[in-house]
Amino acid sequence: MKIRIPKEIMTKPCLVCENPIEAFVDYGRMPIANGFLIKEDFPKEYFFRLHVGYCSKCHMVQLLEQPARERMFHENYAFFSGTSKSMAVHFASFAEHALKDFITDADPFVVEMGSNDGSLLKFFKEHKLSVLGIDPAQDIAKKATQNDVETWPEFFTP
Repeated sequence: MKIRIPKEIMTKPCLVCENPIEAFVDYGRMPIANGFLIKEDFPKEYFFRLHVGYCSKCHMVQLLEQPARERMFHENYAFFSGTSKSMAVHFASFAEHALKDFITDADPFVVEMGSNDGSLLKFFKEHKLSVLGIDPAQDIAKKATQNDVETWPEFFTP
């Protein structure tokens, strides 16, 4: 079954290589995750169209409509990756793999974009590596820094 995507969405360029995008699924209007609104704020809830597209040139899968980043990452951002046991297991495994197979410098420096509460970076710190997190959710970045994982509360932009 072919989905019907508005023409202005179909002609969006790829965020990586600027090739025209082919939409392959439309999930409809969606709210921002982890909104946790109170009943009085329901009428003001923000929705965006969740179209997913594929670039046949660089093979990037991406959203065709990007919600405003400030609506997603703000001072009341609710998700802390450190609260998930399965993420902690994954991060520990990934860090061990990276240390064994990729980190060869005498004085390595690990930077993570979208570092959340520093849960991954803490494993590198335990191995005495210098680390820096960058995460736009200011409350999360502040908490990470308080937990000894320096994290800049910034969007990663030019």
